Amino acid sequence: MTQSTKLDGPELIEVLQVREVAYSLLARLFGEEPDPDFLRELHRRQVFMTFLYADENPEVREGTQRVAAHLAELETLGEDGFEALRWDYTRLFIGPDRLPAPPWESAYLTEERLLFQESTLEVRRAYRKYGLLPRNFPHEADDHIGFELEFMARLCRLAADEEGTPREQVLADQRAFLHEHLQRWVPAFARDVEAHATTGFFRGAAGLLKGFLEADAAFMDRLMDAWSHQVSRSVEV
Repeated sequence: MTQSTKLDGPELIEVLQVREVAYSLLARLFGEEPDPDFLRELHRRQVFMTFLYADENPEVREGTQRVAAHLAELETLGEDGFEALRWDYTRLFIGPDRLPAPPWESAYLTEERLLFQESTLEVRRAYRKYGLLPRNFPHEADDHIGFELEFMARLCRLAADEEGTPREQVLADQRAFLHEHLQRWVPAFARDVEAHATTGFFRGAAGLLKGFLEADAAFMDRLMDAWSHQVSRSVEV
């Protein structure tokens, strides 16, 4: 990622495509139960060896290393290892006991950890602006971590498209969603996952998620600030 990336041209399209893949992968890691075939494929392709922002963000780098190490370990542990991973996911994010890391934004923005609060409605409005609704609507709160990450991936895809909503508008909305939603609660969520996970996989994934969002927010700030500067100069001329 470079500060010279502009809002047009093939360089940005490539960046958006890489960001879409990263967000989609994180959405699946935190939004769905671990699938052995999918995880084996990630290990085979060594996806976590070249993850976006790993070169510049220590949390991303450490997180990917921990996840990759656990995937390699699963190859020797077999079904028992996958069962432990599935149970870790269930205990952290589904229940039946009190969740140590509830995967909803509203749970972190209310003292009582209530769901379907004002933040949920704000997230729903952001989705609907682009004609989107999360899977399992209305039975699952819109501000689930998996849905929010899927939305970011979808905006990357829309911004890469030459048609539809102007690219600068999509990217501005994405930057706003990142700062006004994900960055407000995911750091605390990730700390809870790291503190309570029993597998290196989810401890690593939590650090990866936190570092990735931090690095991506910084990238979006640079990108949009550079674009604003370009617009200002063109108006002056």
